[in-house]
Amino acid sequence: MSLVGTRPPTPDEIDQYDIPEWRRLDVKPGITGEWQVHGRSSIKSFEDIIRLDLR
Repeated sequence: MSLVGTRPPTPDEIDQYDIPEWRRLDVKPGITGEWQVHGRSSIKSFEDIIRLDLR
């Protein structure tokens, strides 16, 4: 079995989260998100990553 997906956020990253980003933590770890499938190398904005993760 292998886990795929974004590494867990670090405590420093979580300290910077606002309300929308907190919802990102509800996603089960190891699940590949839309931003990874649809443009991981081209999506640079953290806000866009969060938006796709929540979608």
